[in-house]
Order: sequence, then C-alpha cells, then structure tokens
Amino acid sequence: MQHLSIQFLPASGNHEFMYNYGDIDVVVVSTKSVKPSHPHAIVIYNEQLMMMAAVYCGNLAEEGSLMKCSGRSIHVKLKNKSIWMPGKYFLLVRNCKTEKVCRFNLIMDEHGDMQVTARKECSRMSVEAALCGELYLESWTSWSGLSIRPGVLQLRRWAVMRAQQNILNNMRSNGDDSSNKLLFNNNMLVEKVGNDPGGMTVKMLAGIIAAGYMRKTVNCEELDDVTENTPNRYDKLNALFENTSDVPWEDNSGKNTIYVFYNIGILATASGRIIVKKLLSRWPNESNCAIFYGTRAEIDAMLEQNPSMKEIFPTTNRVATEPPTLEELIELFCTELRYAKLSLSPAATDKLCRLVTEAYNQGITKHWDSKSVSHYVNDIVKPAYCRHLIERLVDNPDGNACEQVQPGDIDESFFSTTQVTTEQLLDGFNEIVGLEEIKRNIITLSNRMRFYQQRRQLGLYTSDEAAFHAVFMGNPGTGKTTVAKMLGKIYHSLGILSRGEVICVDRSLMVGEFIGQTEQNMKQILAEARGNVLFVDEAYTLYKEDCNKDFGRIAVECLLDVLSRKNPDMLIIFAGYEQEMKRLLSMNQGLDGRFPYKFYFPDCTAEQLMQIAKLILAKDQYILTPEAESLLEKSIREAVSHKDRTFGNARWVGQYVRNGIIPAMADRLSSMVHAFTPEVYQTIEAADVKTAHDRYNAGTLQLSQRGIVGFRA
Repeated sequence: MQHLSIQFLPASGNHEFMYNYGDIDVVVVSTKSVKPSHPHAIVIYNEQLMMMAAVYCGNLAEEGSLMKCSGRSIHVKLKNKSIWMPGKYFLLVRNCKTEKVCRFNLIMDEHGDMQVTARKECSRMSVEAALCGELYLESWTSWSGLSIRPGVLQLRRWAVMRAQQNILNNMRSNGDDSSNKLLFNNNMLVEKVGNDPGGMTVKMLAGIIAAGYMRKTVNCEELDDVTENTPNRYDKLNALFENTSDVPWEDNSGKNTIYVFYNIGILATASGRIIVKKLLSRWPNESNCAIFYGTRAEIDAMLEQNPSMKEIFPTTNRVATEPPTLEELIELFCTELRYAKLSLSPAATDKLCRLVTEAYNQGITKHWDSKSVSHYVNDIVKPAYCRHLIERLVDNPDGNACEQVQPGDIDESFFSTTQVTTEQLLDGFNEIVGLEEIKRNIITLSNRMRFYQQRRQLGLYTSDEAAFHAVFMGNPGTGKTTVAKMLGKIYHSLGILSRGEVICVDRSLMVGEFIGQTEQNMKQILAEARGNVLFVDEAYTLYKEDCNKDFGRIAVECLLDVLSRKNPDMLIIFAGYEQEMKRLLSMNQGLDGRFPYKFYFPDCTAEQLMQIAKLILAKDQYILTPEAESLLEKSIREAVSHKDRTFGNARWVGQYVRNGIIPAMADRLSSMVHAFTPEVYQTIEAADVKTAHDRYNAGTLQLSQRGIVGFRA
C-alpha cells in the first residue's frame, strides 16, 4: 500500500466548529492492483485504543458494497457515531486474504483537517494486526463495546496482549494441530472504579477471551443463602456448574465455562468464605476460568480472607479500571445521548465538548461516571430540550418535532458545581467553630492521602496506606457528627471512599434480642455502609463489663472483620463519652489498635456558643438588637456555668435559639395588630431572649431526642 488520501467531512458541512460528528472519505492507493475478491477491513483508533470508525467488506465487487475498488484504489466512506476532536489517530487497513496490515498515523488539527503523518507495514504478530484482526473481526460485539467503555484503557491493552498470544498459538498450531499450543491463564481480577451496574465492562472482557467457552454471570450477593440451616443451602452454588450458559444464543455443547463474578464484597464475610470454599472445590481447573470484578477494597478483602485464591491469579491478570480520559468522557456523553434518542446540533456539540474539556482540565470530572453523565443528559438536557422545543412548536405547529438539541439546551452550571474539590471541602471544614486541634489533624490526614496519590502518579513506590478508622470522644453537641460528615466528603474527594455519605447507627439498630438477629442486623448495616462512613453513636453501649453473654459483643466482632481489612472502602467511627469509650476499647485486646486516630472533642466555650448562635440567626436573616445580644450572651454564660457532662453544647444552643427565642418572638409579634415591615420580622428584641430564658431556663433547657440519620433496620 503506497499512500493514503483522506477527506474529512464534518456533519455541519463546514469547519466552523472544533468538535463535531462526521464521516470520513478514505481512498487507499496500493502499489498493485486490488483484487475485488479479497476481503478488506479498515479501522480508525485514537491513542486510547478507542475505535472511532470501522468497516469490513467481504467482496469489493458486490452490489452495494461498502468499499469500492478501482484498479489500485479502494474508496470507502467511514460512518462515525463518535465525536472527532483535535488529536492523534491511526488508521489500519487489512487485506484479510493475505493478512497484510498497513498503519497510517493521522493528526486532526483545530480546523478539523486530517493529515497523514506516517505509514508502516505491520507484521502478523503486531499490535495493529490484533486490533484489526483478532479483536475487530473475531470479537466484534464485545470489542466494539469495550473499546469505547470509559476507564478501561488497561483492559483494552490486556485484551490486545491476549489477542497477540492467540495469534501466536494459531501460528504454533499449524492448522488443526493443537498439541503445540501454549496454555494461558484466563483467571482475572478486575478492579472496578465508578458506576458499572451489573458488571457490563467485565462481561465485554469475558466475551473477548471466551472463545471456546460458554459464559456465566454470577451476582455473588444472590448466592448468599449458604448460612441458612436447610438441606438445600448449596442449590444455587451447585447450579453454577450445570452445563448451561446465560448467553441464550450460545451453543453449549463441548464448551468450557468462563464465570464472571460481580458484587464480590460478600466473599470477604463469614458466609462468603463458605461460598469460596465451595467454589474452590470445583474450580479452577482446565475446563473453567473466572473473572472476579469489584473495587480494590473488595478484591483485597476477598484475597485476605481467602489467601489460597492468590495462587490462582497471575500478576499480569490483575487489571484496574481507571477514571475516564477526556476522550472516553466525551464518548460517554455521546452514548448517553444516543440512549436518550437525542442528537446535538453542530453548535451544541461544540459547546458541550468545550464544557467537558474545561471541566476535565480543572479536575472537576474526577468522580464522574456513567451515572453522573446519565443524570445530566436525562435530568437536565432532555427537560430543557423538551421545554424549548414545545415553546417553538406552540408558535410554529408545522415545525420539526425531531429538531436537534440546541446550544441553549446545554446547561453550563453543571460543569462548574457538580464536583466540590478537596481544597473547597477543607476550606469549609476550617469554618467550623472551635475544634482547632482536630481540624489540624484532619487536614494533616488529607494532605497525607494527597501526598500518596502524587507519589503514585510520579511512579514512586508507595506502600499500602494505613487504616483511617477513628474514635471520637466527647460530650453531646461538640461536633462529632458534623466532623464525620465532613470527613466522608473529604475522603470521597480523595478516592478513599467510593460514596462518602454518613450512616449513623446505635445499639438499638445493631443488637438484636434473639440468637442470630444481631448477625443479620450487622450484615445489613455493613452492606449499607459500604463506601461510606459508619458512625456508631454511643458505641460504649455495645460493651457491658459484667455480662459476657450480651449480644453487643457480637456486633463488635462483626465490625472487627471490617476493621482488620486493608482499604475496606469504609470508615468506621466510634463516638461517645471519653471514659466509657476507653472501657469499650479495652474489652478486646485487638480493638484499640484498629483505631489509629482518637480525637477528643472539648466542650464549647461560652464565646464559641455565642458565635454559633449568631451564625444560626444570620443564616435565617435575623438581627439582634444590642440589648438582645447582650442578654443572649449573658444567658449562654449562665448555662455554661451550670453545665454537666450531658450538656448539649452546640446542639443545646441551636435548640435554645430555634425552640426558645424564635417562638418567643413569634408570640410577641402575633399580639401586635399594626402593619409590619421586613425589619420587624427580622429584629430580635431583648424581650424575646428574656422570655425564652424565663420560660425554658437556659441552664436546664431539655434537649429533644436526636434522630438517627441513615440506615434503619
């Protein structure tokens, strides 16, 4: 093949926009006449091995053929559903009869012009041969999906390596002789990042390596009936080994099986160990292989609890998914738009891609996944598009009901407010009143995690991070729950927690009344807390020193299973009074060491409580008169001077303001009949503070029972 001529035809018909959909006209000129009977494949990839466009033609002379040949030339128009953006690409041309492959390096400039920068002939064993032969031709369905899947560049590279090994085996087999073929280990551990319902990514990978295999997809959580005391408790496990596939069109006869396990967190639990033991009694063997798909924390926990599994997986077969690249992220938007039956105008395409690119460069997209993009397309773009289109059709009933999405339908605010950065979270953390020592320690912890991340990005060896579980000791209302919520958000932004919410529980939700009930409660709680902060309030109630049969001990033992794991994708915080918490930690020799961070939350001073009261009032646009402010400060000092350890601190002052002062103000204004101005409804008088103090007695104001937020059994 001598040279290549490419004409780029953007969908807009001009080069007005930097980003756009478009087809490509390709003319390949060979040094020899092209035989129409030879099948050809032409594929274009970008640098991330994403398939941009592809076409295969079995006979160039057939009527309606996608490729046309004339003498030494092949002409084809490549249809493209992805967005072209400035950057590097490469085009592969394969003569499927001779198995010759030629690569042409391409570059697209900011005006949409495509230029050929280099060409080379590629060998049968080359990466290029695998990309346009073994993968594109032999595994089209799975490879076409995996090639545009976000965050799976490592998996694509692994698939290319395995495709090259398959080519090697085909050469070694010399036809039908398989005795000389090399045996490859197809057992894999694939680390998951982001949202991937049902493990679609790893199903595509299984489709690529499953030649000669039938496939079975296994949701491990559905296997978790093995703890039931029934004769049939292994029925679901035994059903896995029946000779049936979950791919209905596959011929199961004479095939081995590749298993895809997802939701594998359960395999690190007590019942999960029973599942693994049963699996290992039948697997691995030469007939079957398996892919385990889960977060890094789930995989580490599974291997730690089941160390015999480590021998099954070669180092090269542990592959991580990653945050999407810019190109993958833009493709993800394209995919979600197609699912939503929406198409963008050229101007809207350009605007969307510019916004995504800017957000990506600012680090805002770090935690975006298919769920985030689907939310934007379906909950923001689609409603705006429908609203604007309906308005246009009201004025022009004969208008186009299938009109494309316009730039005005693309909301810009999503790209600047969706992701709060770690720096912004730490700035907000610093705004908490008091707790200076705790704030310094939390900031140091955050800096430590960012330090580890930066070392890894530079390719420097970094050992596994230590656990970050903590004990919060202090009286009620000192900010323990508030700090836990901030920690959840900060650790999520740093990638330590996959979700970052706070699940608050106490003894009543954890400990059951009957044998086995506590274990079941804890199983549900830990499932809900995965990826989050598990905040155990009044944790000391789980330990009764004079009662060895108390079920609270079982709850603690269930937590120890998580506390002992590396990177468990969960932060456990025990909270309660100082002395009681110290007794709890002494109940088990290994419990204290599982909490490397112990924070003491001091009581608020009168000055800090006054500052908190002012912040509460300012948030709702209330104004204190000088007399009211003086009296409020005096009543707070009086309360602090009479406090005991049950005093509610910040919670107390919040209730004093909301349940005492504001209702007193409302009573005062309701007795007045003249017209009011906004200032009247904003201004708190000294009489309002005095009424609240006299009515509730600020020193002994009763706290309402605090509700538990989050998981409920």
